[in-house]
This record gives sequence, C-alpha cells and structure tokens, in this order.
Amino acid sequence: QSVNMLKEAKKKFPRLKVKLGTFLQLPLDSGSVDTVGSSYAFHHCNEEEKFLAVREMVRVLKPEGRVVIADLMFADQEAMQKFAERCSEREDLEDEYFACVDRLEVMLEAMGFDVRHEQVDALIWIVSGDLKEKDHQKGQ
Repeated sequence: QSVNMLKEAKKKFPRLKVKLGTFLQLPLDSGSVDTVGSSYAFHHCNEEEKFLAVREMVRVLKPEGRVVIADLMFADQEAMQKFAERCSEREDLEDEYFACVDRLEVMLEAMGFDVRHEQVDALIWIVSGDLKEKDHQKGQ
C-alpha cells in the first residue's frame, strides 16, 4: 500500500516486480502465483476483512498454492483475554484486530487448505497452508 516501500524494495531487489495493491484487491491475475505471504498486516483487518483477504489470496493462487501469514496473534480467545488482563497498554489491543490462530485455521481449512502453525514468541505466529488442488474453487 506504500509507494515508498515499493521504492525501497526496488532498491534492494532491482529485478523484483512490484505492484501497488491492497489485501482486498490484489493487482494479480487469478491463478497466477505459487505463494502469497503477509507479514504484520493482518492485525489491521477486522474479521470480515480477514475473510475477504484470504478469499482474495485464494483467487490469485495457482492450484496447490501456499499462503503464509506471519503476524501478532493469539492461540485462541482465552489466550487473548489472559494477555489483556496482564497488559498495561490495553488501548493497543483495542486499536487492532488481532487474529486467533484457531479461528484463522478454521477459515483456511474451510477454503480448502491443509493448515499448520508455528508460534515464534509470545505474540508472533506463522500460520501457513497449502491449497488442495481439488478444493481450489472453494475459496473463490
């Protein structure tokens, strides 16, 4: 979403093709990419936008493509509540839309992904999934 970040990417990787877009309207053809990655952006999307973003990721993926989402997340709603109880900066939690890994996995599985996750530290998780070819149309 940032022209300046695209310029920085081109400086570091001159042969890289960059395009300006958003989660909800990726500037890519349907079925055109092997992998879609997102890092530290998903927590800015509310639940409906998360669903629409994943659906858009599915649209641009080739059959058997992969999604990788690295972000600030919680294992489940209970973990989020426990963190909120210990957190002195509650406004930070209220200003963002942190995902719960369990709900994100259910969403991805419903769209035809084989899903796995890894917890990097207390708040950072990586959720990834491989799209099953026969289920490729589910997410669209």
